[in-house]
Amino acid sequence: MRREAERGYPREGCGMFTGAGGDPRSLAFHPCANIQDEAHAADPARHPRDARTAYLLDPKAMLALLRASEREGRAIAGFFHSHPEHGAYFSETDRRDATPLGEPSYPEAFQVVVSVRGGRAGDVAAFRWDPAARDFREVPLRVLP
Repeated sequence: MRREAERGYPREGCGMFTGAGGDPRSLAFHPCANIQDEAHAADPARHPRDARTAYLLDPKAMLALLRASEREGRAIAGFFHSHPEHGAYFSETDRRDATPLGEPSYPEAFQVVVSVRGGRAGDVAAFRWDPAARDFREVPLRVLP
């Protein structure tokens, strides 16, 4: 995940996690293409930001991963993106994008944000939807080297 964040720099990196039965040992990380630049070029009014400050998972790749995961008895467990030259926090834009209809599309999924400054991955933070607060809250995360 950190390597993917550095690889994408100075653009935002992104990806997904899949897992089986809520077992953290079953988590698998899947880097995904950030197609924000293409979306911005095609429709700058709808997508005013480019990939340096936003990300958009390739919907075709996401669908293919969802289908493959279901066949393997796995489900979407989380999402990842990086913040080039910014901290590892869940921004208002991140919240809005994760809750397109006012509720998260994947309420059980965690959201991981990696800070990348000068091309080097730094802080990492994870967030989960808190239905009582109707907001994302930071949760403990253990990052292995």
